[in-house]
Amino acid sequence: MDHQNNHERFTRLLLEAEPVMLHSVLVMVPNRTDARDILHSQVGNKTETRSIS
Repeated sequence: MDHQNNHERFTRLLLEAEPVMLHSVLVMVPNRTDARDILHSQVGNKTETRSIS
């Protein structure tokens, strides 16, 4: 699998899982805006550490 296919697959899986992940954060942070900010900051931290070839 090449880099582009890996990126597309990751993006698709992330979008599919986002509602479940958001719900998990909402259990601890009842404000939806804050929960979404937390989720996006954590996902951003994970994807920024990967190098792009």
